[in-house]
Amino acid sequence: MLKSLHREANDPIDWNAIRNTPKPVQPEYSDTKEAIAQKLLDNFKPTV
Repeated sequence: MLKSLHREANDPIDWNAIRNTPKPVQPEYSDTKEAIAQKLLDNFKPTV
């Protein structure tokens, strides 16, 4: 059944609880794959 927000409201959202939850862990930057790709590109020799 499709819902329309103006006709059928979902359960109320506790925005304060959401605001008080801890933030997700920031992802760590890694350039390992980029370095491998650059090395492959630098060593590329076109062939026939």
